[in-house]
Amino acid sequence: MHGKVTQLQKLFSNKKYSEIISIIDNEIDNKDLNSGLLNLSGVCKLLSGNSKVNLRNSIQDFRKAYLKEKTSINALEALKNFINASMDLFDIEFKSDNNLVNEKILDEILVYFEENKFFFKNNEDYCKAIIRVFKRRLDIDSVIYYLNLFSNKNNPDTTSSLIYFNCFKKDWKQEDFFKISKKLEEQFITYPGTKLFDIKINKKKKLTLHFFRLI
Repeated sequence: MHGKVTQLQKLFSNKKYSEIISIIDNEIDNKDLNSGLLNLSGVCKLLSGNSKVNLRNSIQDFRKAYLKEKTSINALEALKNFINASMDLFDIEFKSDNNLVNEKILDEILVYFEENKFFFKNNEDYCKAIIRVFKRRLDIDSVIYYLNLFSNKNNPDTTSSLIYFNCFKKDWKQEDFFKISKKLEEQFITYPGTKLFDIKINKKKKLTLHFFRLI
């Protein structure tokens, strides 16, 4: 089995995703399919092509990988991938006004999340994944809670997200808005004018550009 793992690692480094999937599906006994291999299979299916079929198949692998072990590092990584892949598919179906993705997937994710809350609180990537679920559930308090867990990392994306979601709270104080806005201002990168493209504007007006994204 060790030799097979080495082979898979080499294939992955060479981006031979289809070969990896074939080996896992056809050459490895079910009893040897651990969480790590199932997670690898799901990742390879995602990387094989951006299609809903690949996305659905990867979700199945990530679910199996998590349920196989639940608390191992590989299983937790699979759970993170399961959440992100499920939310990607959820968004695709939602934008196309298609009901193929049932909201029960959100309930399933939250069940798994409750089993691993401790690990989420200590991992920024896990937090970002579960925030996607809370956003779709309109659970603003939970979104803010998990954003705050890593808000001290001086990341303008996190800070701008905190501002955005706190604006939905009627009890958010004006002084708190001002304080966090000043923090965001400090986090913005100031580029020297010599490195910017020439922008033709009204010379009498001052143009200020800020770029940020929400988590």
